[in-house]
Amino acid sequence: MLYILINDYILKVKKNKKYSFPENRGGLDIGCGYNLIDSFIGLDGNFLIYLMKKKLPRIIKEKIYNKTSTSKIFPFENFFEVILPKKIIHHKILFGIPFENCTVPNIFTSHFIEHLTKEQGEKFLEECYRVLKIKGILRIVCPDLDKEIAIIKKDLIKYQQDRISEPVQKYVTTEIITNTKNYNKFSSHRHSYSFEELKSILLKIGFKDIVQHKYQSGKIPYVKELDRTKRLSLFLEAIK
Repeated sequence: MLYILINDYILKVKKNKKYSFPENRGGLDIGCGYNLIDSFIGLDGNFLIYLMKKKLPRIIKEKIYNKTSTSKIFPFENFFEVILPKKIIHHKILFGIPFENCTVPNIFTSHFIEHLTKEQGEKFLEECYRVLKIKGILRIVCPDLDKEIAIIKKDLIKYQQDRISEPVQKYVTTEIITNTKNYNKFSSHRHSYSFEELKSILLKIGFKDIVQHKYQSGKIPYVKELDRTKRLSLFLEAIK
């Protein structure tokens, strides 16, 4: 898609731009997509977020929007009205978090870190530590590897008992990506974590008080608003 190439260029041009964190916001939602709560500011590299914030005629925005896959999920009116009032910074996280040291009160990130490689994920967590204020909370929500493994074991047992291959097909077949030039690498999962692995990485970086929580439970402000999905998730909080 042409807009992916355009977006990559825009993100690269402003990769070194830094922002001041507003005093009236409770934290930063990284990879927020379209689900940002009013109490936080967001950070996301989605081209449509950039487009909605630009001072362009509404009719041009709508024409571009209707050429994207998101238009098949959300009507333009709904998307436009949801995104426009939100405070979302258009930025590629692989360029780092665009804030100064110790300026962000809390960080929330949901189903984002698994879209990074393990090495990228560790650098991302180092950046979270850098920008967090002392005693700031990092809350990570991501697929729980232990829960995923438990499902795989059940599917394998079913296959061994009944010799029905359908449950295990997803583990032994892959979709062929024909258009690699325009493929968005962040669309797929690239590394899954257990609580023990994430805890080990966070301790090495310098985080403390690393605790596994339940859905909509934890110390980060507005946790019930922030947590939007259970979906076999791991919920973890760590303090700088």
